[in-house]
Amino acid sequence: MRYGAVSIAFRRESVIRSNVFFSLLFGGGAKYSAGEDTLFLFECLKKGLKIYTNTAQIATVSQEDSTWFKGHNKKYFYDKGILFTSLSKKLSYLLILQYAIRKYNLYKNELGMVQAIRYMIEGRRNHLVKY
Repeated sequence: MRYGAVSIAFRRESVIRSNVFFSLLFGGGAKYSAGEDTLFLFECLKKGLKIYTNTAQIATVSQEDSTWFKGHNKKYFYDKGILFTSLSKKLSYLLILQYAIRKYNLYKNELGMVQAIRYMIEGRRNHLVKY
């Protein structure tokens, strides 16, 4: 999705009432690199919460160093496969394929598209075995 956790503001009561939480498995410092924001927003939509965008700046964040991004490597794509499977088991292959194609220009100097897809499918497969 287009919005990271740092860009999200919400009505606390609505989120609590809908029983929506940030996953502790995803995000900086967690087992899986990123995706807590995407899972949160997806869960909000599934629970019927309305999401609005606004261009108002509510905070600033330093983006120079990342605690989790070490390049478009095996772990990056493996974790993406897990994220896409967590979003939808049925649509995970389609999400993997569209991501590999759409983001190719970002990672083409580090990894080939076929290998990126293989790593994401490996993450998908291992995630399904665990859950």
